[in-house]
Amino acid sequence: MKRFSLGMLIIAGAAVTTSSCKKANLTRDQWTISSATDLEDGTNVTSDYAGEVWEYSKDGNYLENNSIKGTWAWGDGKKKLIITETDGSVDTYNVIKLKKNEMELELPTEENIQLERLQ
Repeated sequence: MKRFSLGMLIIAGAAVTTSSCKKANLTRDQWTISSATDLEDGTNVTSDYAGEVWEYSKDGNYLENNSIKGTWAWGDGKKKLIITETDGSVDTYNVIKLKKNEMELELPTEENIQLERLQ
């Protein structure tokens, strides 16, 4: 019984650590778009995001170019990033990759966006 309890405690600790790491990876520093592709026709649309800087704060605010544009939240067990803009519009991105210095998001049927951390 003690082995089972210890095993469950280790698994629970690992889950909390992984969850915290994803939030820390997202909310540290600022992000810039390194590449963007239109999913309908495969064209490169990176220039549409020229100069944009995105930031996800620990308090749940989403900033674009240093002004609050809305809030962010995880969805579907951190597989989705949900942005609710101040005008009420909602974008739900699939999180393809989230690492310390790189992130890849997909807005289904619209765009694939690759971001890199500004340091």
